[in-house]
Amino acid sequence: MESFGSGYNRKREYRMRKNMIFRRVTSLILSTTLIASNAVFTQGSEMQTEQVLMEESQSAATANENEQETFVQQLEEETAACESTLETSEEETFADITQSVNESISTESEVQITEQVSEESEEQETETVQESVYEDEEESELASESASESETFDEFEDVIGVEEDYDDSNVYQEGEEFVKTFSIDEYRNVDSNPVYLGMAGISTATAKYYDQLDTVSKRIYDQIYEANKSGANTTKLKLNLTKIFENQTVTKGANGKTVYSEETKKAIFSWLGSYVTPAYLALTYDHPELVWLPGASYNIGYSVYPVSFPSGVTSTKENIELAGSTFTLKPNSQNGTLTAANVNSLFNQTKTQIDQMLSAGATNYDKVKAIHDKICSMVTYEDKNLGNAYYQTPYSLYIDADGDGKVETVCAGYAKMMKLQCDKYGIPCVLVTGVTDTGEAHMWNYIQLEDGKWYAVDATWDDQSSIMYDFFMVGSETYSSAAFGSKKFSVTHMPSGKWTTSADCVFRYPILSTNAYKSNSSVVQDGLVQNTDGSWSYYKNNKIDSNYTDLVQSGDDLIYIKNGVQNTSFTNLLNIKNKWYYVVKGKVNKYYTGIVYYWGTWYYIKQGVLDWNYTGLCKYNGTWYYIKRGALDWNYTGL
Repeated sequence: MESFGSGYNRKREYRMRKNMIFRRVTSLILSTTLIASNAVFTQGSEMQTEQVLMEESQSAATANENEQETFVQQLEEETAACESTLETSEEETFADITQSVNESISTESEVQITEQVSEESEEQETETVQESVYEDEEESELASESASESETFDEFEDVIGVEEDYDDSNVYQEGEEFVKTFSIDEYRNVDSNPVYLGMAGISTATAKYYDQLDTVSKRIYDQIYEANKSGANTTKLKLNLTKIFENQTVTKGANGKTVYSEETKKAIFSWLGSYVTPAYLALTYDHPELVWLPGASYNIGYSVYPVSFPSGVTSTKENIELAGSTFTLKPNSQNGTLTAANVNSLFNQTKTQIDQMLSAGATNYDKVKAIHDKICSMVTYEDKNLGNAYYQTPYSLYIDADGDGKVETVCAGYAKMMKLQCDKYGIPCVLVTGVTDTGEAHMWNYIQLEDGKWYAVDATWDDQSSIMYDFFMVGSETYSSAAFGSKKFSVTHMPSGKWTTSADCVFRYPILSTNAYKSNSSVVQDGLVQNTDGSWSYYKNNKIDSNYTDLVQSGDDLIYIKNGVQNTSFTNLLNIKNKWYYVVKGKVNKYYTGIVYYWGTWYYIKQGVLDWNYTGLCKYNGTWYYIKRGALDWNYTGL
C-alpha cells in the first residue's frame, strides 16, 4: 500500500485522480453527445461544487441520454463514497479509494482525455488556491478546518538590501508572512574567494554589466527596468522562479499550520537572491539616470506548495516546491519620489551646454574632457552630511541637498554624472567602485576611446580650487602630481567588483590601460607637468621650456627644475634667490632637520631650509655639535 506521508499533498493527489476520472467520463459522453452536468462532492460538513461545462452537440443521440445520465449518477454516488472513506480512514490508499470507480467504467471502451476539460479543471483549482489566503487568526482557524477543501500557499517575504552577516534578531512574524530587513552598507574589500559573474563566454568586460549576467538574471534585469524606468514602481512583480528544495525539515504547529525551519527559509531566499541581487546591482550601475534606485531596498517574496502530515506525525522531511516568487521595490523616502519627468530635462540641458563647449570635429577625447570640465564647474565636493540619499545620484548636481546654500555631491554624484553624459554621446563608460590608498570607499570611471583601450577618470579628485587633470584619462601606471603624493593610479585607486555582502558575486571591470591617453588635442600644458615615469618637466605652450631653472611649487612640495626638467640626480644644498634648500633627488626634503655638509662646512638645516638664525646644540649620528648662526663652530669650547 502506498504511503500518504511523503511527496506531494495527499488531497492534491486525490483531486488529480478525481479530475482524471472526470476526463475519461467526459470523453465517453462526447463520443455520442456533449452535455452539461454538475458533480457535487462533499468533504466533511462542507460542500464544494465543481461544474464541468460542455457544449451541446448538434448531433445529439437521444437514445443514449438515459443510459448516460444513469451512469453519471452512479459515478457521483461512488465518488462521494470514496471521499467519505478518505476522511474516515487515513490509512487507505488512493488506489483503493478509486478502485470501485475504475471498475465501473472498465467495461466501457477507452477514450482520449479531452484537453478542454482538463484545462478548465486546472484553472478552477488555481482559483481555489488563490482564494484561500487568510490574514488573521480567526480566518486561519477556519482555513485549518477546511484544509481538505482547498489548497493554499505558505507565503514569505524578504527585504533584500545589502547584508553583512545573517542575524535573526530582526526577524518577526506577521500572520502567515515572515519579513527580514537588511540594512544597506558599502562593501570595501575584495572577497578572498569570489564567485565571478559572466564566466561563461565572457573573457573581457564590456560597457554594460548586463552582459555579465546569466539568462535568468538578464530577464529579471529587463523586468525591473521596464517597471521602474519612469519612476519608482512599488507594484509587486512576478518573477516566475521555481525550484524544489529537497529533504527539508518541516513541523506541524499547535494550530495545525506547517512550520518551516529558518534554514529552509534562508536557503530559499539565498537561491532567489543569487538571481535577483546581481540583476538589481547591474541595473543601478548601468542606468545612473534611474535616480530613484540608489538608497532603495527591495522585497523578494515567495510562496510554496503546502505539506500534509500523516496521522500522528508532527515532524518530517519533505521536498519543498516553490509555487511562485515576487520582487517589490522599496524606494528611499527622499530620492524615491523623483521621476523621469523631474530629472531628464535637467540632464538634457547639461548635455546641450556641453555641446556648446565643443568645436566641429570634436573627438571622443574632447567630449569626455568637456564633460569632465562641466561637471567640475557645476558642483563642489561634500565632506559632511554624507548620508544624504541625493548625494548618491547625479541629481545632486542640481540641488542644495542639505540646505547649506551650496550645490554639493560626493564621488558617486561625480562618477554617475560622468557615465550618464558619456552614455548620451555613445562613449563607453562604466562606474568603478573600490578603495583609496587610505582605505576610504570611492567611485570613479573607466572610459573607452577610439583606440579600444580603457582609461581612468576621477572627476572628484580633479575638482580642486581649479580644475586639475591628474586623474583624467590616466592609466594604471600614471603618476599623480606632488599635490596628490606622486603616486601611481593603481596605488591610489584599488577597484573591487564586489558591491554587496548579500550575494557572493563579483563583477568584472574592463582592463585598464597601463599608460595615459595621448591625443593631439590633449590638455594645453603650461607649468609643472608630471611625466609617466614620475619625474617632472616644466612646460610653456605645450613644450618643455629648456631655459627654465628654478624650484617650482607643486602642492606642498618644491621640485628642482633645471633646464626644463627635474634634476632627479641632484642631492645637495641649493641656493635659489639667496635662500638655501636641502634638495634630495630633485625635490626639497621638507622633513629633514639636522646638519648637512657643503663645501667644507656643516650647516644647520631646519625642515629642508638652512636656518642662519639658529645658535645652539644639534645632535647628529649620536654626537652633539655646537651650531652658531647656522653653521657648525669647530672653535667653540665650553658649556
